[in-house]
Amino acid sequence: MCFNELCFTPKGHQGYHQDSQRYFGKLLINWTLNHVEREILINEIITIFILKTFFLKFCLLRNFITMNMQNALHNLNWLAIVVAAISAFVLGGLWYSPLMFVKRWMKETGITEEDTKNTNMIKLFSFAFILSFIASFFLAMFIGPKAGIGFGALAGFMAGFGWVFTFMGISYLFESRTLAHFLINSVYSIVSLTIMGAIIGVWQ
Repeated sequence: MCFNELCFTPKGHQGYHQDSQRYFGKLLINWTLNHVEREILINEIITIFILKTFFLKFCLLRNFITMNMQNALHNLNWLAIVVAAISAFVLGGLWYSPLMFVKRWMKETGITEEDTKNTNMIKLFSFAFILSFIASFFLAMFIGPKAGIGFGALAGFMAGFGWVFTFMGISYLFESRTLAHFLINSVYSIVSLTIMGAIIGVWQ
């Protein structure tokens, strides 16, 4: 019996129970064996029974995860995900601009205007948008299909503050970076994820 047949069909589950009955029947029939042979047979049956039980539990878990993933992907609003990714992209352009924190950010990082002129902007912005889209996708998976703007914004804030802010803080501590540098980047992540969560939540 193949793996998928055992995992996904009633025939597979029925076969598992039939095997269990057959092994215990074999034990009863051969109870006249001597002590050593009977112990070997018992150990063999117990081992096979444990392996088959574990395998069946694994199959049930796999079925559960597969069905839930399919439902989650089916319920995603892909337009909301794209718009949320664009919002993070636009906020980043504003956040790291002369209107806000670009001068302080350049001071903290040591990046000069000459460095930015030598950067491949098409490649930079392309990868930045791809990463924003990935973040938006997983945030949508985390929020779920019936969030609303309030829960969406709260979930985005929690993801930004609870995970991104804290782990960035750990990295910046070990790298001995300045507090200003840390706050500019980490607060951007919190604000960005909060806005993304609100967009995804309200658009469900």
